[in-house]
Amino acid sequence: MSATFPEFKLRICLLLCIIGTGFADSANDLRPDFYKSQCPQALEAIKAEITSAVRKEPAMGLVFFRLHFIDCVVQGCDASNLLKDTANFTGEQSAIPSLDSRNGTDIIEKIKARVEKLCPGVVSCADIVAFAARDSVVAGWK
Repeated sequence: MSATFPEFKLRICLLLCIIGTGFADSANDLRPDFYKSQCPQALEAIKAEITSAVRKEPAMGLVFFRLHFIDCVVQGCDASNLLKDTANFTGEQSAIPSLDSRNGTDIIEKIKARVEKLCPGVVSCADIVAFAARDSVVAGWK
């Protein structure tokens, strides 16, 4: 059975993610199993929320991948695209290039709140965005 165009795009995105992880800088001591010891419930909580969002609206898979791509493409992944305006600061969510890319940030914020209850101060927003991109692709194939 051939894949539909959105499924094809999701598969290409997943392939690019997999290729990109091969170029990670090992000098930073990043460990793929970090959350297994620091917050074992986090990954399942993130996956459950993302799977639910993608099942409700399949296009969310691409939204989460886009959030991750936009976040990481310039100077590394820092979840800066989740920053909101304050009295003295214009956040990226209201910056002109980001105006059309805010979809999905509400779900990321919901996940962050849930994970903070499980393991306060452990899981970064940038990691949540990355896991959301990964899990949305997987959820989109089911």
